[in-house]
Amino acid sequence: MKTKILWILFLSVQITFAQEISISGAVYDETGPLPGVSIIIKGSSNGTETDFNGNYQLKAKKNDILVFSFIGKKTIERTVKDSNNIKITLIDDQNLLQEVVITSLGKVKKKKSLGFAQASVTGNDLVKTNEVDINNSIAGKVSGVQAIGNSGATFDNAGIRLRGNSNVLYVVDGIRVQSAADINTADIDNISILKGGAATALYGTDASGGVILITSKKAKHGSEISAQFSTEVGSVTNLLKYQNEYGGGYSQDFIVMSNGQLRPDYGADQSWGPKLDGTLVRHWDSWIEGDPEYGKLRPWSPNPTNVEDFYKEAIIKKAILTFQNGGDKHNLSSTLRYVDQEGILPNSSRKTIQVSTNANYNVTDKLKLIANVNYQVRNTLNNPELGYTGSGSFFRPNQWWQRQLDMKRLRNYKRNGKFVSWNIQSPTNPTPAYWDSPYFEFYENRNEQDKNAIFGKIALNYEFDENLSATLQYRRTYNAFDFYKIRAFGGRGGATEPRYDESTSKNIEDEFFGSLTHNIKFGENNKFDLTSIVGFQIQNKKYTSYYANTVGGLTTPEFYSIYSSVDRPFVGRYLSTVKSKALFGNITLGFKDLLFLDASLRSDWSSTANPEKNRVITYGVSSSFVFSELIKDNKFIDFGKLRAGFSSAPSFPGIYQVFDTYQSAGNYNGMPLYSIPSTAKNPEIVGASSKEKEFGLEMKFLNNKIGVDLTYYNTKIEDFPRSVTLPSSTGFSSIQRNSGKETRSGWELGLNFKPITTDNFSWISTINLATIDWVVDEINATDDPNTPSSRILDRVWTWNTGYINLKDVEGKSKGGIYGSRPKRDSQGRLIINQSEGDWSNQLFEVENDVLLGNFLPDLTGGFTNTFKYKNLELAASIDFQIGGDYYSTSKKWARGSGQSIETVGTNDKGNSIRDAVADGGGIRVDGVDSVTGEPVTRYIGAYAYFDRQLPAFGENLVFDASYVKLRQLSISYTLPNKWFDKWGIKDIKTSIYGNNLWLIYADDEIDPSEIENVSGTDLGRNGSGFRWQEGAQFPSQRTIGLNLSLTF
Repeated sequence: MKTKILWILFLSVQITFAQEISISGAVYDETGPLPGVSIIIKGSSNGTETDFNGNYQLKAKKNDILVFSFIGKKTIERTVKDSNNIKITLIDDQNLLQEVVITSLGKVKKKKSLGFAQASVTGNDLVKTNEVDINNSIAGKVSGVQAIGNSGATFDNAGIRLRGNSNVLYVVDGIRVQSAADINTADIDNISILKGGAATALYGTDASGGVILITSKKAKHGSEISAQFSTEVGSVTNLLKYQNEYGGGYSQDFIVMSNGQLRPDYGADQSWGPKLDGTLVRHWDSWIEGDPEYGKLRPWSPNPTNVEDFYKEAIIKKAILTFQNGGDKHNLSSTLRYVDQEGILPNSSRKTIQVSTNANYNVTDKLKLIANVNYQVRNTLNNPELGYTGSGSFFRPNQWWQRQLDMKRLRNYKRNGKFVSWNIQSPTNPTPAYWDSPYFEFYENRNEQDKNAIFGKIALNYEFDENLSATLQYRRTYNAFDFYKIRAFGGRGGATEPRYDESTSKNIEDEFFGSLTHNIKFGENNKFDLTSIVGFQIQNKKYTSYYANTVGGLTTPEFYSIYSSVDRPFVGRYLSTVKSKALFGNITLGFKDLLFLDASLRSDWSSTANPEKNRVITYGVSSSFVFSELIKDNKFIDFGKLRAGFSSAPSFPGIYQVFDTYQSAGNYNGMPLYSIPSTAKNPEIVGASSKEKEFGLEMKFLNNKIGVDLTYYNTKIEDFPRSVTLPSSTGFSSIQRNSGKETRSGWELGLNFKPITTDNFSWISTINLATIDWVVDEINATDDPNTPSSRILDRVWTWNTGYINLKDVEGKSKGGIYGSRPKRDSQGRLIINQSEGDWSNQLFEVENDVLLGNFLPDLTGGFTNTFKYKNLELAASIDFQIGGDYYSTSKKWARGSGQSIETVGTNDKGNSIRDAVADGGGIRVDGVDSVTGEPVTRYIGAYAYFDRQLPAFGENLVFDASYVKLRQLSISYTLPNKWFDKWGIKDIKTSIYGNNLWLIYADDEIDPSEIENVSGTDLGRNGSGFRWQEGAQFPSQRTIGLNLSLTF
């Protein structure tokens, strides 16, 4: 009996020893605690990761082997013994440190092997401020890359320009994405930015403006669920400075009614009216029967915050849920993001749902199945249409407004079943002279857009052996938009015909891709390393759109539908298809990690070109010399590399540019009409081509505490497809021909610092700088002396002196801003006409077609800092621009309509500049007489000066585009793991953050980084990316948010 009891006790002890025990510890590297280290029980899928402080905890059995791994570090294994506390220090693996760079086609290459400029931004850097716009997320973080945002009042993504080009290709997990707005920033693991032609050659003609490669999150071993919740408040910022001394009207006198009461000029949409001195007057709403103010007098007083009062605080709610599961044979990661955005404009909102899923499955040891799908559904209400004439932009407080108006009284824009306006023509005629209540515009003249977008791929990867592998992939992108717009009855200007517009569009791209990759090492001690890639790509693109609008009004009031059209509705349709195919190859040859050579060749065929000339060849060659391999004993230099690259990149002409096509021209007697475009087609037309040289130096010093990345590039572009005027006798107005040469060059500098790294504190800082010099070498390739040496790209009407032109001039920098300015004599004095200078007579002598500025910046850059102290982190990002200029519509009309603070003040006599000149008022102008040359002093009335004299000269409307902006700021705290690990929670982090926080410096109130420019010319929103024209846009938006994230 005793023997049995002892045997049972012995087994119990053995079972106890075999039971799981709790293991805890910490992982460090040379700089301190290391978060994100993967810890896996060898031979299983069970494991965990270290938290922010490098701590971890998991359950294991005695004699289990724990595998500690981290990118760039040597993997370490430890056996579980008696101690339940295991501390590990990981050291750098010099071989692995260079294998984390993503390049063309998603290939991972050693950083040291690259012969071209490449920069990376991690997903962790993007999520600190919870920004949904990928372009704003990377602003200021990479040299030569600049975000050019739209006004914060809109929901549109910022634009981006890379080395001066905004035609950037976005690639997510190998899939070419149609729009940056389709990208789920919450699912990004890494961004790799390829700038030059040698880096992007494998992508062919689509990559002429550079490539932004995005790698999505992948699951690690084990299961993990994370949730993130945030709430943001958006508010208006960067408003113009308004005057609050004078109210609405064209004259400083009130209108005296027959009963002796005073009233202002309601029909005026400017603020050159009477002084806001509290005089009792009949305001616009005192004529509305049933209104509490009906028949009453009210003080004529300023409302300093009336514009600001129109914009509301916008509440933005975001939720992100991520599930990851990884094992020996599979990997699954799925992210769901929901964003509910209010706009700072009334009755404006956007709701977005995005789902991103990545899955890998090892069918066999050699065959892997990969699936990737990204889905987005989005609804946008009242996204304002940009530009001075944009249909969503009829609220014009900077231009056409009266400074005394009370915004609260305008909110009730419908009284007694009728729309009411402040801008009535007279007490007996309530029809608006020009403008409705701004609330009418956003609640009655609505627009709405629905979007559905899908992109994804299915791939098979097969490894024949350790040196040879192949992949076959099918990829698809799908974007569908439905748009609706309402123009209400009885609105602006007394509209008597309501209208309804609708449109729908679909853009589908199918792609088949395949490649074969071979790696081999050879030579003595395998000192040579050769990687070869060959492959193919087939693309089919189809775009369809349908649009329609009512004609003659609506048969049923307020029933907005095409079926409600009184007359036959207008209906149009557009269809385009493009087919292309390509073959490509790449080789990378390395010698002892000292010398590397990379060469890419791609041949493309496209249906947009003449079938006899539909093949173009893109190539890129680059090399790198890692000279630090020869000085390994140097304690000062940790790493040094010289690199050089050369590339050639042709392109195809645009769709339907080669042969004549027919387009709908309406109906005649019930029969459809078709016409040929007025621009003649040219079968010989080809796309522009470019050749680029790039040189670089990369170095690291003082145990990697200082890093330098310097790049110079020179790109020559020629044979642009351009419109040339034809004689009317040809039956066409113009024809497309190839001509022109340009040179674009610049320097890019990236500096990285790690000034302080201790166990508890670290400081990491980066500085990015870039210059660009863009010269127009030739306008037309001809020896004809009569050939124009300049070319107008875009223009804006100023006033009686004509246009401000954006144009190219041979031998000059691209994008010069040309216009008029007052003439001056040799001593710089203004030349003044003998006329008095008023609305009809120009006071100054005029000098036309003068270079007033240029849209090219002299220098762009960014400055980022990250400070960590134990569980606390502070991160800040500043971006800036020095130089460049822009034209401002807002400033033009804010002055001209008497809104701007510049339009009030006193002159040298101590009198108001708004007083009559005869009474000692007006603005003093000194100069010389245009006839006698003698010094002369004139006074001109403020209204005539600001509304006619000043805007007549483009020089007064062009402003410096330099700025410095605190774009992002975040403060986060990670709670100690011991507080909540017993509940199965791995990590809890809370943060406060802000975006677009502070315009630290700008020449004026307008934010130059948000210049919208809605030009339709080749330098507009889809051209070079240099936005030179501020078109009376809405102000900026600042957001501040709170975030909570949990990991299970």
